[in-house]
Formats: sequence, structure tokens, C-alpha cells
Amino acid sequence: MIRALGLLVLAGWASAATAQSLSGLVEDETRRPVPGATVLVPRLDVGTITNAQGRFTLSDLPADTLTVRVSFLGFEPVWRQVDLRTGDAQLNVVLTPVLTKLDEVVVTEDATVRDLTIANQPLAVLDARELDLERGGSFGELLDGLAGVTLLTTGPTVAKPVIRGLHSDRVRIINAGVPQEGQQWGGEHAPEIDPFSPNRIEVLKGAAGVEYGVGAIGGVIRVEPRPLRSTPGLAGAAHVSGHSNNWLGAGGLLLEGGSGQLPGLGWRVQGSTRVGGNARTPDYALSNTGFRESSLNTAVGFQRDRFGVEVLGSHFATTLGVFRGAHIGNLTDLQRAIDRGRPSTNPGFTFGIDPPKQDVAHTTLSARGFYRLKPSYRLEAQYSYQRNDRKEFDAHRPLGSNRDPNKPAFDLLLQTHTLDLKLQRGPFGRRFGTVGLSLMRQGNVNGATGILIPNFWAYTFGAFARESFVATDRLSFDVGLRLDGRVQRAWPKVRVLGRREFESDDRTYFSPTGVAGFLYRFADAWSVGVNLGSAWRPPGVNELYSDGVHHGTAQYELGDASLGPERNASLELTLRHVGPRLRFEAASYVNRFWGYIVLFPSPEPILTIRGAFPFFRYQQSDARLAGLDLTGELSLTESVTLGLKGSLLRADDLDADEPLFMMPANRIGGHIDWTGRSLLGVREPTLSVQLEHVGQQTRVPEGVDYTDPPAAYTLLGLETSGFVPFGPVSMRVSFEVTNLLDARYRDFLSRYRYYADDPGRSFIIRLSLPFGDQ
Repeated sequence: MIRALGLLVLAGWASAATAQSLSGLVEDETRRPVPGATVLVPRLDVGTITNAQGRFTLSDLPADTLTVRVSFLGFEPVWRQVDLRTGDAQLNVVLTPVLTKLDEVVVTEDATVRDLTIANQPLAVLDARELDLERGGSFGELLDGLAGVTLLTTGPTVAKPVIRGLHSDRVRIINAGVPQEGQQWGGEHAPEIDPFSPNRIEVLKGAAGVEYGVGAIGGVIRVEPRPLRSTPGLAGAAHVSGHSNNWLGAGGLLLEGGSGQLPGLGWRVQGSTRVGGNARTPDYALSNTGFRESSLNTAVGFQRDRFGVEVLGSHFATTLGVFRGAHIGNLTDLQRAIDRGRPSTNPGFTFGIDPPKQDVAHTTLSARGFYRLKPSYRLEAQYSYQRNDRKEFDAHRPLGSNRDPNKPAFDLLLQTHTLDLKLQRGPFGRRFGTVGLSLMRQGNVNGATGILIPNFWAYTFGAFARESFVATDRLSFDVGLRLDGRVQRAWPKVRVLGRREFESDDRTYFSPTGVAGFLYRFADAWSVGVNLGSAWRPPGVNELYSDGVHHGTAQYELGDASLGPERNASLELTLRHVGPRLRFEAASYVNRFWGYIVLFPSPEPILTIRGAFPFFRYQQSDARLAGLDLTGELSLTESVTLGLKGSLLRADDLDADEPLFMMPANRIGGHIDWTGRSLLGVREPTLSVQLEHVGQQTRVPEGVDYTDPPAAYTLLGLETSGFVPFGPVSMRVSFEVTNLLDARYRDFLSRYRYYADDPGRSFIIRLSLPFGDQ
């Protein structure tokens, strides 16, 4: 091992000895220099920024042919190839102005979109290359590993993203431009998104309600599909993966084409399926934790220079088993199950799915288009319809259904119509702006005997304006304001003279949202950003009216009709360094809530006609969440990179003067990566070793939970990948081992931590094969 490391170091010195440099000038069409433009070599993950005279220099480059990307806010990115095989090279670039979407111009953790001069709020990015190494798992698992992002899990089949301690209705998911409107209020309700469909995922941390409206109080997850093909031909890709732990098999197929007779016409069809059985911990299997999932996505569009239109459709369907060991018959057995800490039986492996289970189907239809009014004005519009059908089945036969054992415990049909309009203005000098309107109509119909979520309808409307100003090559400002309103009517159950009846409950909410910030580049490789924001969120219908057993989480939930809206004020400070070898970001934040709504455990469980369940109530208090997210990468050589990530969070209930319940534990992790050019016929071979340590969550309210927080744990992972020749194309092959040491552990954000461990070791193989006119 020491000898191998020595060879790697010598190789690094050898490459440095033959290193070349690239210098040049970046100008606009009037031949004025463009200071602050980003010059990047994506393959090497190195870059720099032009100085006040528009000049740049990149040193320590290999003697090779490289692709260089030059970009700046308000200009079309330019890609150039440079040949450094014979010595140093010169590159002069002229940038062409173009209208750029403000919500896409942000500093990211993705090395291909770095720009220190134009953003003050951090964004984590997963591009297509990174996503290909993770496909086959759930959508939530794609995001696991990003700093500040954790997962709220309900067994091995459901994973919900948590951003800095916030999730569900506090995190907005935008899928292909459409606000995802499923039954996201439930902690065990995973996003109904095909994990094979994203071509790019962006996670915006912190309040983003100005652009994205009500519900973006904690962050935004933007999911972008593969762009429609703009050139003639037919192409596609096939993805296959297998996981040993639960014998998960997954596959996806993409077909896309462009018209030769009608330039600008493109289409895409994509389908996938995933099937898994009972998951295994290091010591036993988890009964009834299998799942089946299928998805189909289609799109067709036509685009010219001044206008374009695109129609999209998708259908997602899944059946999820719910861990049988979480459904207990009486209070004594419930306490015994918690004290025992593991299931009473070891059922072994099966693909079968029995009640308790969930059947979920989500259909989306949308049409979007743009029209360029003038070179500096662009109008965008998008309409979407979503139908979310969720059925949850009890472990016991439903009341009054002796003749139909398959009747769901509750059956929710949620239908949503949305319309969004945006007018983007600029560039006017160095000013850019966006104004917009949004409308949403939503209705829920409960078709079962269980009334956990009542029938309701709601209308939500909003208007916003946002402006950015690049004052100098080192200083930029951003400010935005939004007004939102919601009118809602629900029919919750109430007790009248001992009987359960339904009465209408009308509510109206109206409130502003604002953001302001700046970013200052105080050195060539350093910048500091400050962001101040305020957002709000009305209480959800589940928080107001829940009254019954939530079978997916195996707990009794009780709402509170007196709850009011949440409001927050957040302050964030972000320090970044982007150099040729070192990339570093530290983001500290304070998030102050007035009227924070939390699902809080009652000291004693509740016994119902369906069994004994932990008892949780929705309640409201002032709260403060403060934390720090760290990410960094150091290139030791051209081939070897060290990485670090960490997240610290301290959350407090200010009214009760105690820690806030159900917050993720602090964690720190790292990785060491090796990347080569060729090895034994494999192109671009990689080897990565990952380590993550999650501390024990010791900051919990005393005497309210049903068991002590789980112990700290450490997980080790290994991954290798490369491109193997396969006829005229190259097939990407990757092999991964998660939880390499088969450690026993329970995460504090696991809904089943009372009863069972999290899954153990899994061997994963993935194959990705492109074909056609790539």
C-alpha cells in the first residue's frame, strides 16, 4: 500500500514537471474586457476567474488536448478545445450576450458551474455523470451524501430528503418545472419521481420562497430531465442495476430523437422499473419490506430561436410493503417490542407484499413554452395537471369490510392544477430581473372509512419580482419580494353529541416573502456571500385535522385546528474558495421560526380498536435552527483527490427551553478518490473509498420519546467504475459496496428505530450503455 502511494506521488511530480499553462483574454462583442468570467477545465476540475482586464492564466495543466468552458452571467457559455501537447497555449474568447434565467445562475458545488461573482446562496448539484453512479436506488437516496442533506426513512423502502432539519411541506420539489404536489405531508410519503429520469438535480439550501412560493421555507430541490434532442438522429441509453441486500433489480430505457425534415423538433420516451424484496439487517430480515415500482415519461417539443414549446407526460406507480413488526396488537406487546429492540421473528427473504402496504400512483401532464419578445425580454409560461392517488392498507381487516379484505384503510385522491408565468428582463448593463405570477387549484377527496386527511379544496396565488445587479467584478447584489395568498375549505370530522359528523372549515392566509443578499469576491479565489430572507407557510391539512392511525408510520396522529402559519427569518454566511487544487465551502446559518409546527410524541402510547400505537400530536412554538455545512476537495495529484463534508445542527424549542424534537444528528465524512486514464483496457477507471460518521443525537427533549436515541455509528463504503468498450460505444460499469463492514446501526431519523436496525451490507452493480447517434 505504501509503495502504491509512493508511485502515485511520483506520478504526480512527473506530471507537474511536464505541466503546461494556458492564458488568454475574455471580451464581449464590443471588445471590452469581461472581468469575473469563469474559465474552467471540467475534466480536471480546475478553473480560475478573469481579472479586471479580462485576462486569466491556468498553470500546472497536463500536456494534452483539453476542453475549456468560459462563462459569465448574461452571456452564452463558450466551449473551446486547446492543444497543450507541444507547449503553453493562448486562448482569446469573445462572449455573446444572451438572456439567462436568474434561478439558474447560482454558485454550485458542481465544478462545471462555478462562478464566485454572482451568487450568495449555496446550491448542491448532481449532474448526469454523478447520477449514473447512483441509479437503481430511490429518488431520496440519490441526494444522500450531500452536505446539509439527510434522509427521513420509513424502513428500507421510503426515503425522504431533509434539508438542514426541514422536510415535507417545508421543502419544495420542482420536477421538470412542475411543483411536485403529492401527499408530501406524510413523513413516510416519498417523492413520486422516477429515479432514472433526472439528468440533473439541484438542491438549494435555505429559504427560496421568492422564486418558488409557499412551501419553500426550508429549501428547493429542482429535478431536470434530459433536454430534448435538437439535432437529427436517434439515440438512447439503457441502465441496469442489482442490489444484493434485498435482491433489488432495476432497469431503465431511454429513447430520444430529432427530426431531419423539421429542424427544432425533438422527442423523448423513458421508462423504468424497480422490484425488491425483504431487506436484511446484519442479523435478521425485515418482514414485508418489499416493493414494486414502474414509471413512464414522455416529452415532445419544438424550438426556434425566438420561441419554443414542450409537452410532457409521466406516470409513476408503486406498491410498498410496510414493516409488519411496527404494527402491534396491544400496549403490553408494544412496550415489549420497544424493549426487545428487534422483531420477534425472522421471516427470511420473500418478494411478497401483504398488508400493511401502500399503493401510490402519480400522473403529471404539463405544457410549457417561451417567447422572446426582444433580445432582452423572454416570456415563459407553464401549465400542469397532477393526479395523486394514494391507498394505504391496514394490517387488520378494515371496519365494516368483512366482504372485502382488500379495502384500504384510507384512500386519498389529490388533483392539482398549476399555472406559472414569468417575464425575464435583461441584461441591461449589469442588471437582470424576473417578475412572475403563479396560480394553483387543489382538491382532495377521501374515499375510505379512515378520515386521517379530510376532503378539502384550496386556491393559492402569488406574484413576485426579483432583481440582480453585478456592481463590479467583485461585488453583486440580489433582492426579491413576493406576495402569496391561500383560500381553503376543508370538511374535517368533529364530535357532535358523541357522534362523528363533518363540518366545513374556511381559512384564508396572506403574507409576503422577501430576500436580500450580496456576494463579495475579496481575492482571486475567495468570496463571501451574505443572504437574509423571510418566508412563511400555512399549516397543512394534516397538521390541522389529523385524527387517526397513520398506517404507513404505524403511529396515531392528532392535529390541532388552532394552529396558525409558520414564519421564519434566516441569516446565512457562506465562505468559498475555488482554486486549481483546493475547493472549499463553509455555510453557516441561523433560521428563526415563529409558530414552528412539530409532530411531538406524547408520553404514553394509545390503544385503538386496531391495536396499540405510539401517540403523536401536532403542536406549535417558536424555534431556532442554527448550523454549519462544510464541503471541500483537495487534489493531491492529477489522479488523487481527498474530500471532506460535514453538517452540524443545533435546534431549540424556544418556548419550552429544550431541544427541538426529530432533528438529524451531526455528521462528518470524507472520501479518497483515484481516477486514471486507462487500466487493463478500461477507460477512465475510478476507485473511491468513503467514510461517514454520524454522532448520537443527544439533544432531545427529556422524558417524551419512547426509547433513548440510537448510538453513534460509522459506515464505510467502496466504489469503482470505468468505461468498457462495447462495439462502437463504451459501456459504463460500476461496482459498489455499501456498509462494507456490515455494521449494526439505527439512524435517529428512521421511523422504525423503535423496533429494528437499518439495512446491512449490500453489493451493487450498475451497467449503463448508450447507443445510437450520440
